[in-house]
Amino acid sequence: MILVGVIIFEVFLGFGMVYEAPLYKDVKNTMDNGMENYHVNNTHHFWDGLQKELKCCGIAGPTDWFATWGEQRLPQSCCVHNSTQFHHGLCMYDTNPARVYQSGCYLKAISVLERPLIERMVGLGIIALQIIQLINIVLVAILLYMVKNRENQASWSPKPTNNVYP
Repeated sequence: MILVGVIIFEVFLGFGMVYEAPLYKDVKNTMDNGMENYHVNNTHHFWDGLQKELKCCGIAGPTDWFATWGEQRLPQSCCVHNSTQFHHGLCMYDTNPARVYQSGCYLKAISVLERPLIERMVGLGIIALQIIQLINIVLVAILLYMVKNRENQASWSPKPTNNVYP
C-alpha cells in the first residue's frame, strides 16, 4: 500500500511539473507586453506595484527598460524610495543598489507564484497518503471481522438430535 501512496504522490507531482512550463511562459509574455505598453491603459500600475512590492526592476534587471524606452531612464518604481534620483516620474539609472533595485522581477514573480503551487502539491500529497491510510484501516477492520466470523463458524457445530425425519 505504501507503493500505491508513492505512485499517487508522483502523479500529483507530475501534474505540477506539466503546468509549470506554461506558467513560466505566460508570466514572461505578460511582463514583456507590460513593458512595451507601460504608458497604455494604466499598465504602469501593474509594473509599478510589482516593482515596489518585490523590490525589483525590469524583467531580468533595470537595463530591460533601456531597450523598451530607448534611453537610460527607469520607472520611478525602480528607485529605492529614499533615493533622490526622481525626475518627472522617472528614475535616472544608477548602478548603486542603494538607489535603484538591481534584481529583475521575473524570478521573484515566479517564486511568489510557485510558493502556493508547491504548498498545494505537498498538501495534496499528504491528503492522498491519509486517504490511503484510512482505506488500509477499513480493510484491516474487514479482514479482522472475516477472520473472527470464520473462527466462530468453525467452532460451532449443530447439536445432534434424535429426531429422525422420514
